[in-house]
Amino acid sequence: MIGAGLLLVSCQKDMDQFIPDPGQSIGPDTAWYGSISIAMPVSLLRSELLKPSGIDTIHVNALADSVRFGPSATCGFPPFSCVTSGGLPVTGQVTVEWSFVKTKGDMIRMNRPNSSYNRLLVNGGQVFISLKKDGQVVQLAPGVKLGINCVETNNTATMDFFAGMETFPGFTWQPNPDVTNNNVTSIPDGYKLQTNRLGWTSYAYFFDTTGLTRSRLTANLPANYTNANTILFVVFDGQATVIDMMPDVGSRKFISPLLPDGKAVSVIAISKQEDDYYFTRTPVLINGLGTGSQAVNITPQKKTLPEILALLSAL
Repeated sequence: MIGAGLLLVSCQKDMDQFIPDPGQSIGPDTAWYGSISIAMPVSLLRSELLKPSGIDTIHVNALADSVRFGPSATCGFPPFSCVTSGGLPVTGQVTVEWSFVKTKGDMIRMNRPNSSYNRLLVNGGQVFISLKKDGQVVQLAPGVKLGINCVETNNTATMDFFAGMETFPGFTWQPNPDVTNNNVTSIPDGYKLQTNRLGWTSYAYFFDTTGLTRSRLTANLPANYTNANTILFVVFDGQATVIDMMPDVGSRKFISPLLPDGKAVSVIAISKQEDDYYFTRTPVLINGLGTGSQAVNITPQKKTLPEILALLSAL
């Protein structure tokens, strides 16, 4: 009897000390945060979604050089096009880091939704260019303009030039801040951008919502989907428009800017929790019924990261 009692106490002691398996959370994390750190799952998720940049080299001597940005864009660099941060001429070989973003899925992967201070844009293309010489960042020389030719099968729309600008807590496309040195023109097989800017630029046009009834979408998610582990976007059917849904810490909701009623869209939710990934594409017909707000119930499903990338490629 004494031995049995000792055994019972030993078993009870083991039961009280529950140790989760490696990588297993003790419970769902439901906390929302006023600021997001690079160590949080949502920051890791954005890094994992990023498309790798293209890397090429040019020679910045007396002859012009060019770089192809994927299958549909080419960037021309005039002679002696670069200077150091101190304004000294650069010669020889310069490394060009570039990205060319065309599809809705790539806009999500690169976290480059196409709105201008919450005004909707229809995307033509988004371009990123960075230049380095021997590992040091260099700039375009004064007066130099890059010429970027973008092939389009249908270039009937009138495109405008936009400059990418980081904002808190996101990103926006600023209408042309320097019309003298930056412009978009239609050419027989597409569009040509002339710009004296590096970093992010784009060609796009405003989606006119004048006189339209508009509503905000509010996502209803399970409690463990928070701004620390989840991102949401609204993807328009039939046009190259992607809008991010911003987290509102006070209400613990993701909320869109005002969007035109009657438009068919999909709400894309992507989440990273522990070592697992979750994704959903929820079709929505925007209709705030005159209230200016529309709730959308979102239920993400467990997916692998390659599956999510494939789903984004199909948007």
